[in-house]
Amino acid sequence: MDRNMKLKIAAFASIIILLYFSIPLTVMTLITGLLFIPPVAVIAYTLLLGISMIRNELEDVLPSGKDFFLISVSKEYITLEPQFR
Repeated sequence: MDRNMKLKIAAFASIIILLYFSIPLTVMTLITGLLFIPPVAVIAYTLLLGISMIRNELEDVLPSGKDFFLISVSKEYITLEPQFR
């Protein structure tokens, strides 16, 4: 099958599928997907990256013999400082 034939079949199948759904429902589905999927993807990526970074930092600090951490909070930074007992 050549490329033109595949495109014609895909277009025909799309038209058949769209006939079963109303146009407003299809438009609302597309808009909802465009509004919600990118932010969810960014949040998931940030959480996955952040959790792995925090885990790596804690693994570096814990073997150093420190017993507990002091969390310092300022306007610009939140720092996690290992403390001796």
